[in-house]
Amino acid sequence: METELCTPSSSAYAEATERWPERLITSKEVTEIIGLSKATIDRYEKSDPTFPRRIRLSHSRCVWRLREMLSWIDLKSAQREHVAGDGHAEA
Repeated sequence: METELCTPSSSAYAEATERWPERLITSKEVTEIIGLSKATIDRYEKSDPTFPRRIRLSHSRCVWRLREMLSWIDLKSAQREHVAGDGHAEA
């Protein structure tokens, strides 16, 4: 029996977010969910005030709230849908 990967489009992912809405995710999971490198995530944290902030659990362990990461993705998707025909975002 094959195990379904937990990707944003999978039913396993949807079930996980419903069952654990306050679930904390690791940097590896963040890169898998949003498809960006750790370096790019670091840049987003410094330059994008809407990007979810990490939670430092110890000196070597940081996590993010899954709910916040999914909300950020929804925000970016909504902004994309409001792009004007000239390629610039509408105000």
